[in-house]
Amino acid sequence: MLRQATAAYLNQLGFRTIGVGNGREAWEIFQQQQPDLVLTDLSMPEMDGTELMIRIVAESPDTPVIIFSGIGTINDVIDLIGLGAWDYLSKPIVDMTVLLHAVNKALDRVALLRNSRRNQQMLEQAVQERTQKLAEELKERKRVEQLVLNAKNDWERTMDAMPDLIALLDVVPLEIRVKSLSVFYPGGKHEYETLVQELVNKDYNHTGVWTKVCALRTLYN
Repeated sequence: MLRQATAAYLNQLGFRTIGVGNGREAWEIFQQQQPDLVLTDLSMPEMDGTELMIRIVAESPDTPVIIFSGIGTINDVIDLIGLGAWDYLSKPIVDMTVLLHAVNKALDRVALLRNSRRNQQMLEQAVQERTQKLAEELKERKRVEQLVLNAKNDWERTMDAMPDLIALLDVVPLEIRVKSLSVFYPGGKHEYETLVQELVNKDYNHTGVWTKVCALRTLYN
């Protein structure tokens, strides 16, 4: 029988095979063992090869299914390929190397697909990680820029306040000195207060104003 001959040939080449007698048993074994490849006859009792193939493709699309048949037409082959069969071999198989070629081609294709999918997943993960890193770097950059902007604003406010601060530091000692004179010369208090306002409102650094204060003090003496 084809099943025994196929199993014996593949076993000699180092493959491990599991042989079953009908489609339903094949489906049960597939669910339990999850083989790397399925070889099935199109005509089987209890469950035919087409139904078995459809179930396998639905549960495990990456598992190759190769169909054997001795009665199919070219249209049947096209239909089976469309349903998910990876290859179709006509019975009887006179040259077993044809079977070996079909098996190796299917397994190589599976390896290529899985490797491609793995590389795609790795690439997507790398892109995701890079995107996340760029987002974090952008967030940190915005934070630093905001800190710089805040520092700039603080500096500008400080610079804007410096003239008032300098004026205050310059005027207050003069006010104290002029007011101290008014304590000793009560009669000139009004004139001293006027000079203070002149110092504050006009030109507190003007030497002529302070000269007036000193002159009044000399006058009182």
